[in-house]
Amino acid sequence: MENKRWRIIEVELEHNHLIHLSTEKFYKSHRNNSSESKRPLQMTGQVGIDGSVITYIVKEREVENVNEAKDYEVTFNTAVADVLCACGLFKLEGFLCRHTLSQNGFKEIPPHYIFSRWRKDIHRSYVLDYSCNFIDTKNPVHRYDNLYKCAVKLVEEGRKSHERYKFTLELLGEILNQS
Repeated sequence: MENKRWRIIEVELEHNHLIHLSTEKFYKSHRNNSSESKRPLQMTGQVGIDGSVITYIVKEREVENVNEAKDYEVTFNTAVADVLCACGLFKLEGFLCRHTLSQNGFKEIPPHYIFSRWRKDIHRSYVLDYSCNFIDTKNPVHRYDNLYKCAVKLVEEGRKSHERYKFTLELLGEILNQS
């Protein structure tokens, strides 16, 4: 439009473009979601109980061969809310697999399985590293980048406590007033 904004005139909820056969599996509307295509889990529940440690087997059916199933041993320590699966997905990828989530008895995922990089309530330290040891002080871009990197470090120090915040703010005020 004239004011450089878009205006939606019509919405078409059905696919209105051609989809190539090799890419149609990536579209939700073209996926085969029949019960045969999903990998069902079958619990065999508690193979052994040793104090607070419960061990059970999860059978996962293969999609291609419905008669064949893989067995995954899952160990759940109720005392420390620790779960371990033989598939090793948590160690490899950093998140719990469906074998562990299916029978573990968690009402919520324990905090030690939630990395701080996934959480919104964690304060992060952002220190930029341009991996450049040479700073050309005659170049205004280099000066800016280097000062910015130092300023971010200063801000990170200032946010750690109320006292550091006040001290940092005073120093910055003094620097700015020395022009």
